[in-house]
Amino acid sequence: MADYKQYVFFDFEMLCSDTGMAFENMEAIRLGAVKYDLETEEITYFDRFIKPENQEPLTEFCKTLTGIEDCDLINASDFKVIFDD
Repeated sequence: MADYKQYVFFDFEMLCSDTGMAFENMEAIRLGAVKYDLETEEITYFDRFIKPENQEPLTEFCKTLTGIEDCDLINASDFKVIFDD
């Protein structure tokens, strides 16, 4: 069994609506992560916005729930670029 030296915790914010949304229309719009090194106890943070393929404005519900605004996503990179980072 491998000895674990670090833990990484991910948090995705997704497109959302208070009227419901089909699963295939859900997209990540923000990726946050925290890496904890067990040996050094160092904590590293990662937080990036993701430009969704769906270019419709965010719903008011989604803005309130996530704290993300449309302007946060304008210059964001797509999911593949962010996940590679």
